[in-house]
Amino acid sequence: MLASPRFLFRLELPETAPATERFVRLDEYSLASRLSYFLWSTMPDEELFRLADNHELRSNLRAQVQRMLKDSKAQALVRNFTGQWLQARDVESVPINARAVLGGNARPNRDGRVEFDGAFRKLMRSETEMYFEHLIRADRSIAELVDSDYTFLNERLATHYGVPGVTGDELRLVHLPPGSPRGGILTQGTILAVTSNPTRTSPVKRGLFILDNILGTPTYDLRSPTDRR
Repeated sequence: MLASPRFLFRLELPETAPATERFVRLDEYSLASRLSYFLWSTMPDEELFRLADNHELRSNLRAQVQRMLKDSKAQALVRNFTGQWLQARDVESVPINARAVLGGNARPNRDGRVEFDGAFRKLMRSETEMYFEHLIRADRSIAELVDSDYTFLNERLATHYGVPGVTGDELRLVHLPPGSPRGGILTQGTILAVTSNPTRTSPVKRGLFILDNILGTPTYDLRSPTDRR
């Protein structure tokens, strides 16, 4: 049993289909598994199993996705997706010399190790995660990934960004003042930190990050051969 592929791996099985078909649909149980491990990072719940057992999951897919995103287990999607896609998890370990980076803006009575201590790095990561989660749950425009007039701050993070009027330790949605250079993920501390060198910014790293993670590879020309002539 311990050597069985069914024990070692999560298998996805296709529905019965003619051998001539290039693409085949997953069966309902495999669909439930894929959906659950993507959104929750864990096995399907009773409702998903019930729908799969009755062959009703595919016809109720949109409703199930919306239900699952409202569940607290969807926090796994937020942490894992932003951690991999935006490298948000790396902000807690990436080397940063605050004295060299901030210069005169570094706190004069604190050394660089304290300026970017573990708690502050977690704040930056939480800002990115809460921002991404808000876009999903509030069904916001995808354009707000790169341009918005708000972010999630507490007093310490707002002070670091130079955003006035924010008090308290709790991260919350804060509308940015007019003309603020902040807004969108590319101006958040997480992204700026993981795309920098320890003592200075790196236009090359940031450009590559945007190319790989935001713009991506240009899509193939999907127009018909007639339209391409």
